[in-house]
Amino acid sequence: MDGATETNQCMNKGQSPINLSTNAKYDDSQTFQFDKTYKNVTSPVIKSPYNDSTNQIQVDSQTHGFTSTYGTKLTAPATFNANQFHWHSGSEHTVDDVRMDFEMHTVHFPGAAENGYIAAALGVMFDRENWDRANVTDTQITAIDAFFDSIFQGMNTSTLALAPTEVKYGDLLQAIDTSRRWV
Repeated sequence: MDGATETNQCMNKGQSPINLSTNAKYDDSQTFQFDKTYKNVTSPVIKSPYNDSTNQIQVDSQTHGFTSTYGTKLTAPATFNANQFHWHSGSEHTVDDVRMDFEMHTVHFPGAAENGYIAAALGVMFDRENWDRANVTDTQITAIDAFFDSIFQGMNTSTLALAPTEVKYGDLLQAIDTSRRWV
């Protein structure tokens, strides 16, 4: 992966976690197109705990996902449909060896695997202190706040069970600027 340095191997597959370097080359969106389609999740199905550590929220793969021309460079499928998203409190990955407060992963699958590419993950990191205030709009901040508010709305504080009626997932992912990204 360009711009990523391996920090630990996941079951010897070398996929996770990684350290992303801000000094690394990134895709500036001039070469590769990345089109995303995500919607808010109504009456979400929550699997808890997911991987024995977090909650997973299922999404409708017919209305959530992305298409990227970067897949052709990798000889991978161009379109991936979202299946679920989950989060890590304390990011799984790091940026310049710094762990962020929170990381959300959306797991995607193609219609059919190509050349060994069976899945793609979209990771979004959040941190209370480490963020570029000059490049975050008020619209993006509103979408981030609404997303977190929607997840925890209706949460049972004794059991910490989540019970949202709608998760503002689509609003969040549509608001996020993907013009600078590691690929």
